Amino acid sequence: MTTSQSTVPTDLQILFDPIEVGGVTLPNRIVMTGHGTGMADHHLPSEQHAAYYRERARGGVGLIGMAFPQIHPSSQNVPGEVQAYDPAVIPGLRKIADAVHRYETKIVMQLGHTGRQSSSTWSERALFAPSSIPCPMNREMPKAMEIEDIDELVAAHALAAVHAREGGFDGVEIHSGYGGYLLASFLSPFSNFREDEYGGSVENRVRFARRALEAVRDAVGRDYLVGMNMQGHDFSPGGLEVEDAQEIAALLTGTGLLDYVVVKGATYYSASQNVPDMQHPKGVWLDLAAKLREVVDVPVIAVGRVTDPYAAAQVLRDGGADLIAMTRQHIADPETVTKIRENRLEDVRGCIACNQGCIDRLFKITHTTCVHNPAAGYELELGEGTLTPAPADGGRVVVVGGGPAGMKAAEVCARRGFDTVLLERRERLGGQLRLASSIEGREEIAEVIRHLEVQLDKLGVEVRTGAGADPEAVRALAPDHVIVATGSAPGRRIVGNISNGV
Repeated sequence: MTTSQSTVPTDLQILFDPIEVGGVTLPNRIVMTGHGTGMADHHLPSEQHAAYYRERARGGVGLIGMAFPQIHPSSQNVPGEVQAYDPAVIPGLRKIADAVHRYETKIVMQLGHTGRQSSSTWSERALFAPSSIPCPMNREMPKAMEIEDIDELVAAHALAAVHAREGGFDGVEIHSGYGGYLLASFLSPFSNFREDEYGGSVENRVRFARRALEAVRDAVGRDYLVGMNMQGHDFSPGGLEVEDAQEIAALLTGTGLLDYVVVKGATYYSASQNVPDMQHPKGVWLDLAAKLREVVDVPVIAVGRVTDPYAAAQVLRDGGADLIAMTRQHIADPETVTKIRENRLEDVRGCIACNQGCIDRLFKITHTTCVHNPAAGYELELGEGTLTPAPADGGRVVVVGGGPAGMKAAEVCARRGFDTVLLERRERLGGQLRLASSIEGREEIAEVIRHLEVQLDKLGVEVRTGAGADPEAVRALAPDHVIVATGSAPGRRIVGNISNGV
């Protein structure tokens, strides 16, 4: 970024302190960790991938994680994931890396295997797990891995890492923790009931992850960034407690082969915490990162519903982590870092943790979007530089309806350069979102209204509340264009009566 830091609020300056991680200098302490996007094209990186990550790099985030490239054919969770074991991914990875490296941002590729938390429908292979115990959500019986299977997947981690390096990525991140996926399922007594050298004691349960780490490091060398995604707590019966996670973290970082760790929590037993939505408090996993930081000597990335920059900065000041992830926040607003840097905090489009456009879409076999940011997942069509200016004689647009659709329509028209008037019959904007945000536990929905109101004000949109919009009233405004965004009303329909047999 070339923008001066002089406008950064003093309390937030710590977010912009550069940090060296494994020989790689990150321009700031803000991270967008790996998260599924579903954007692969026939399991290869796509142009949409490149556009998606480019927008976040342009917005100033220090480090990006690309998830969840699969290291082996036995791990295909959904169709939109990259098959990292195929050398055909390298040119696509190069396009992503080049797009990100136009800015100061660095990018790592996760090395993923879903283990038992998948379905053989996608891979047409047996699911792999430490023991023949099904995932509590997917319920498909997995195969207890044989030593030969483990050997094969150790090598698969290394091969995928080589592809990442050949694709120009700055590093790789071994996916060992979050969600209880393959390596994490070996680490936890919640899912590992083996009686051989890969089960029982902590040292045995760590063996697979350690071998994968050693193989990756041997394949990419000492001058390449290697991190690991770790579990801070299972939140599962008989699973890992914080003290267990600390012991595992100390063993793996004690190898001297890791450059950083990301600390998350939960398994599919407590699936609501895997990607914690608005029912969970902000900062839900921050204490886990702080606990693991006590026992490791590498930088720690804290994760868990962090959207407020002041809260993020406080974590760093308190020593709870070395870097802070604001992942879904960067889906909602890829320019978050730039806006913080320029002290435009009121312009930040805050994530509301509804999960409807991001993680929920993946399970519906499509790509990531955002209910708050229409451009998310559609950067090629709606991203930076795609907005068509209004013609010189574009004239006036009248938008009827001040719910979220009307507010967004008015914002876009104003950005294009139209003289824009917004009419709302109620005394306040927001439509049904105001009702939704009045429900206990759903207050964050009001952030959508707040953000749009700020933008309408800054763009000079003439907002008329308590205003009718009959044809005469609209004609009186002499519009050249009219947008009707009045939503819908519930209707009554008699569909039959059980008593009369209809």
